[in-house]
Amino acid sequence: MNYLAVSIICILSTLPGCRSLYEGFKAVRTEECYRLPYPDQEECLRQADVGYDEYEKDREGARRRS
Repeated sequence: MNYLAVSIICILSTLPGCRSLYEGFKAVRTEECYRLPYPDQEECLRQADVGYDEYEKDREGARRRS
């Protein structure tokens, strides 16, 4: 699953567990980064290191633009 899936789940859900769900997907993505060859790991980890607050702010901005 990817960030789009997390966004859809959180939009459809009003549960306060969205942060936990996001953090779980982030952990899976981080693990996937470590399976990549070393040169690609750094960029993958940088992209995966988006905190929930920043993600939420980006999601809100996207919702306002649409």
